[in-house]
Amino acid sequence: ALDLDELNRVFDEIESDARSTLDAEGIPADRITVERGIDLRYLGQHHEVPVVVPAGQITPETLPEIARRFHEAHERLYLYSEPESPLESINVRLTGVGAIPKTPLVSWPAGTADASGAIKERRPVYFGEAGGWVDTPIYDGSRLQAGNRIEGPAIIEEVTTTIVVCPNDLAEIDRLGNVVIEVNGKMRNE
Repeated sequence: ALDLDELNRVFDEIESDARSTLDAEGIPADRITVERGIDLRYLGQHHEVPVVVPAGQITPETLPEIARRFHEAHERLYLYSEPESPLESINVRLTGVGAIPKTPLVSWPAGTADASGAIKERRPVYFGEAGGWVDTPIYDGSRLQAGNRIEGPAIIEEVTTTIVVCPNDLAEIDRLGNVVIEVNGKMRNE
């Protein structure tokens, strides 16, 4: 009962929209991929299973492949399949992906081990392991440079996060601007 002409028209229309949107974003046609899908279920069931359909026009010859994919997916999800049962299509879907070049990693400005130029203030911070309130340097994370080392206790404030360097820990800024903390002799990345 599936109207293949209407199904192909809908797929062509949404694929054209996806390609136009990606083209408007500056993605070249050779970097665009699309994946068509149909949500299917056994007639009368309440759970659909998304199935990737072959590229191009859906014909009477491609329907058995779509059904096979559905039965395999249903078996994986629900541990059974009923190849003799009729199928019902619920939704059509299309995913358009525009591949963009990877953003190059930019090295952080190089500095020395001395991070004192990034201290913006000192204030009392509570560290239980140090026995209470400790006068603690507060660093402006945007002013830190690769190679800077910070002995805990310290606080590094950035726009999106605050990093606590506990007493007896040692932080170092790596070449990509990551804060690498040595915790009692063990390294962790922040």
